[in-house]
Amino acid sequence: MGTKKKPVETKSAPSNVKDSSYVEPMLEALRCKYESDMQIARANLIVYLTNPAGIGEHSDVMAALDEQIGQLATAEEKLFAVSKLEESF
Repeated sequence: MGTKKKPVETKSAPSNVKDSSYVEPMLEALRCKYESDMQIARANLIVYLTNPAGIGEHSDVMAALDEQIGQLATAEEKLFAVSKLEESF
């Protein structure tokens, strides 16, 4: 005879965390950080695309662009994760 598998539990915030006054400000701070990171990456991309000489020490323009796009994508993913966390609180 086979063993029965336990059902997978979905995790939500513990009741003592849901009501904590510090959760919202912490998530808000993260949201602001990731929005700021996105703005910085966008600004850098604009400079790099409109004035490649402004890159200075970066001789490889494509690598510099790729790095900024990576930073933008990472910040967007993190911002999405924060919004999903906020839904659970």
